Amino acid sequence: MIKKHLSKENINFIGYLGIGLNIAITIFIFVMIGYFVDKKFNTLPQGTILGGLAGFIFGMRTLFLTVKKVSSKKEDKKN
Repeated sequence: MIKKHLSKENINFIGYLGIGLNIAITIFIFVMIGYFVDKKFNTLPQGTILGGLAGFIFGMRTLFLTVKKVSSKKEDKKN
């Protein structure tokens, strides 16, 4: 019902926004895990930096897999 009122551009924008939020949330979660590890073992900022790096890597992995999936769907539609 909602899709009837949304244009194709708006639907694409919402999809891209979702990907961006997914990356940001992934990085945030890993940074928080690193921060709590730092607090527990008194090693600030090593855990936070490693958590941020791990979050970035997992976020980029998610982005790569999403782009790969969308690309394969577009190629299937062309054929």
